[in-house]
Amino acid sequence: TVSVYTIKGPYNNAKKNLDKWTRILHKRNFIPGQNPPVALPRFKTPLRVRARTIQSFYIYATNNVIVCSHGVRKGKIIKRNSDLRVFSGLLGLSEFRGYAKNYAWNGEIRYRTVGRPGGSGSISA
Repeated sequence: TVSVYTIKGPYNNAKKNLDKWTRILHKRNFIPGQNPPVALPRFKTPLRVRARTIQSFYIYATNNVIVCSHGVRKGKIIKRNSDLRVFSGLLGLSEFRGYAKNYAWNGEIRYRTVGRPGGSGSISA
């Protein structure tokens, strides 16, 4: 099972408070494959993120199905393109409790841009 939660802005003050987050994905029997990048299923409804803003995500999975890299300083840009920047963060040891620093998610983010040519893209971290 994999669940994805999101919150506008930095996660620092909300990382242990489930009530501040919105769950945007919950998928049972999620099997991502063996190699990164891990591509998550599509969200049920699109998530709109305004330009030049921060959107934080909390990805929780049972059975260790999310692949992470250790040794990446928290807050470091791990991937960027002309549309977005992906930062490293924390590894949750259980859902909204217990964290380990200096981890980066090895995943793929698929997105669409609105209001400019190009329209869609993806970035793998």
